[in-house]
Amino acid sequence: MIRLKNKYKGRAALNIMGGPSILENGFNLGMVDKDRYTVFLEAKSLTTRFLNFNLKPDFYLAFFPEKCQTNSFQHVILQSFLADIDLTGLLKPEYAEEYCYFKSNFNDYFEVYLPHRGPHKRYRWKPEIKLKNSPFDLFSKISGTAVITHLRSKKALDGFKNDLFYYDDKYSDGDFSLERYYQPLEEDGCLVLNSFNHLNSAAIALLPLEAYMGFEKIYFVGMDMSMMGSMEYSSLYTFRSIRHFARFFKKAISVFSPCFKENKKKFMRPPYEFEDMEKIMRYGKIEFTNVFEPFEFAQPIPGIRNITFKEFLNE
Repeated sequence: MIRLKNKYKGRAALNIMGGPSILENGFNLGMVDKDRYTVFLEAKSLTTRFLNFNLKPDFYLAFFPEKCQTNSFQHVILQSFLADIDLTGLLKPEYAEEYCYFKSNFNDYFEVYLPHRGPHKRYRWKPEIKLKNSPFDLFSKISGTAVITHLRSKKALDGFKNDLFYYDDKYSDGDFSLERYYQPLEEDGCLVLNSFNHLNSAAIALLPLEAYMGFEKIYFVGMDMSMMGSMEYSSLYTFRSIRHFARFFKKAISVFSPCFKENKKKFMRPPYEFEDMEKIMRYGKIEFTNVFEPFEFAQPIPGIRNITFKEFLNE
């Protein structure tokens, strides 16, 4: 990452976060002006529908390579096994067939992981498994796109022909410091982020990395802040109805994360994640903008500018 220090001064970053609001609101990402924006693609946003926009990302965010192993629906399948939920009757037929296949061949695809760490770590997909329509399966479609990943993930990405940029992190004691959060260290030729135990991947690494790269304007599209998943594999499209998804959601809460707290607004991310995002976007040296239009399962981030997609295209 040190090679990228201040390389993008004067440019704006566009982060594609993959929320279903992109599809529901008809945002044509193919209209993004690549002369103005450096495009970052969130891990599970790499899907066929995204590729159909013909928008080549500059950077792919593989902070946790295990997230690239599955699309959002395949992750729901894992969650169903973690929480002992039978998805029979809850899914649309084409997705029910895929679920039944993995259920019948469970031992071929899953392994016991770290059950002592909690139900969310009970099983995992076997690391060597390559799933059809997963981000890893589609990665060859974005050849030339650079990958940003954690130093500990180096082995997991062996064999990738794309340029790889690594960072490390270390836990920072004491209260959260906005200045330290945005001022990573350079140690032994590696960029080291100050970690404050944020749960959301954007809060963990994305923003301090983009600040380090020199961006002074950062945009988001599809940052719905929901638990609905990404693009065409969002639960909005894979379950028979929202009512059927709600039955799954209620039973699966225990496997989302160890400290997951349900939001009062249905299917949104926990309140503390909104608080974290609002806190780190108070950084006066960067202008943050969220491309947001009303959608039942999306909420804007408090405290930052929100604009429509049309306004974004005319910026």
